[in-house]
Amino acid sequence: MMRISIRFLSLVFVGIFFRIFLISYSLGYRENTDILRWKDWGRISYLFSLKDTYKPDYLSFGTLPNNMPPGTLYIVSGMYRLNILASKFVLRFSHEDPGSNMFLNATLPIIFLRIPSLFFDILIAVLMYIILKKESGEKVAATSSMLFFFNPIVLYNSSVWGQMDSVTTGLFLLAFVSFYKKHFTFALLFAMFSFFVKLSLVFLLPILILGIFISSKSLAATLKSIAVSLVLTMAAILPLSASPLSWVWNFLLKNATGEMQNITAFAFNLWWFFFTPVLSIVSNQNVFEFSGIRLMGSPLVTQTFLGVPLWIYAVTLFIISLLPFIHMWFSQKGKFLEPRKLFLFSALVSLLVFLILPQMHERYMYPVFPFLALAIGLGEPFLSEFFSLSVLHLMNLIFVWHPMKELLLFYPVMNSSLVQWGISAGIVSVSLFVYWKSYYRLNNPND
Repeated sequence: MMRISIRFLSLVFVGIFFRIFLISYSLGYRENTDILRWKDWGRISYLFSLKDTYKPDYLSFGTLPNNMPPGTLYIVSGMYRLNILASKFVLRFSHEDPGSNMFLNATLPIIFLRIPSLFFDILIAVLMYIILKKESGEKVAATSSMLFFFNPIVLYNSSVWGQMDSVTTGLFLLAFVSFYKKHFTFALLFAMFSFFVKLSLVFLLPILILGIFISSKSLAATLKSIAVSLVLTMAAILPLSASPLSWVWNFLLKNATGEMQNITAFAFNLWWFFFTPVLSIVSNQNVFEFSGIRLMGSPLVTQTFLGVPLWIYAVTLFIISLLPFIHMWFSQKGKFLEPRKLFLFSALVSLLVFLILPQMHERYMYPVFPFLALAIGLGEPFLSEFFSLSVLHLMNLIFVWHPMKELLLFYPVMNSSLVQWGISAGIVSVSLFVYWKSYYRLNNPND
């Protein structure tokens, strides 16, 4: 059993306390609309049923019906129930009337909704440390995992914003760890659980499946692993429907393309650089008032150019950008499955998804950072690109959502279309350099 050093554990505890501070800070400000939805879905699942969250019948707070996969619902519902139990425990000793304590009613649910992201932040850091310690030594393992753990975009995403990108990414990282341990059924199951929470990493599934087919000595065993993972995933949908296959099909038809149909949904990516839309931000006047944010000039994915919808251009460009690496994959065979190359390729695919595919939101660059930090820890020279993308991505996040009052936020600058375009230009430039550099690094099978 691998021993975890006191130095690394100390850094983890520092990171945990820093996250607790950020969560405490964020509680004094407005909640993101996603958090309002999760609270409402948790309430509906508790009072009525899990499947009722997908209907508009019992909504409050002006929220919308559930549009997320069941995994997110199960997490939200579980946290809501834990919050209820904790509240009952406190009220038993405080002798207060139910509903009279504002901390229990308003603040504690938000804290519980932060717990899954906090847990998976820690899990990702520990997994990175375990992966890297054997290959690169304890010092490099601790340093590289802290590149992720203390990265401002990670802290902002989970502790301030309260999103679950760390959950989906952590589950897929568990899939890669299981793959390298030859536990192929668990690898596929963790990948399916990742999609069960959110579909954002589905583009990495072909990498995992191809790797399993290449590494497995038995085609029958591989097909059995795929079948078992699919059956267990379908079984997890039974609380929502007795016909899980039809439920999944209908869910994907309704929700797979997302709510916003713009070519870029707040992501400062290639399409922001190309079409130069504008994000209009109106200053919030108090800590509980939402900043008015409008997206202007981002074409719909159905808009045509030379008779072809924009989404077809985006998907085609994405596929073309991957073709050189697909050729490398098959020409190098097993060498592409070495951890250093696999994590670099996963980071690149995640970056290209954010950069090129349509309807990208600002948070969808998140998976790039743990995979790229792993590649750096395994010897890939991408440290400057890692820091550059971190700064640019953080700016994109803050421009789109910021709970704090106008403190170090200069709205005249943030509202400048030139500034926004400049950030997108920086992201595009760094991404193109990462693409070129990755091609060079991955193209050398002996490197």
